[in-house]
Amino acid sequence: MLTLLTNFAQSNSGGDAAATAAGLGIGLFFMLFWLALVGLGIASFVIWLISLIHVLQHSDVKDRTMWILILLLVGNIGGLIYFFVVKRPYDKGGMREVQA
Repeated sequence: MLTLLTNFAQSNSGGDAAATAAGLGIGLFFMLFWLALVGLGIASFVIWLISLIHVLQHSDVKDRTMWILILLLVGNIGGLIYFFVVKRPYDKGGMREVQA
């Protein structure tokens, strides 16, 4: 990769090849960093959406109204908390209201 950047930098006229290669490396780093942040944002939105759909479809979730408010007011962080604290145990048989 560095050889490719260096060859590209040397092919450009007028300028230091090492500085151009370093600039390309920094640009590549920030592009990958940005893509990782976008990927994390999309993943957390999907988990929030799954959590919201789950709590709206299942009326036997404990503290259902509270969780709906948390999901709507807190957003992605609330979705992550709901997913790991309620949804996963719910799918295993826990976190359900007992109907008398």
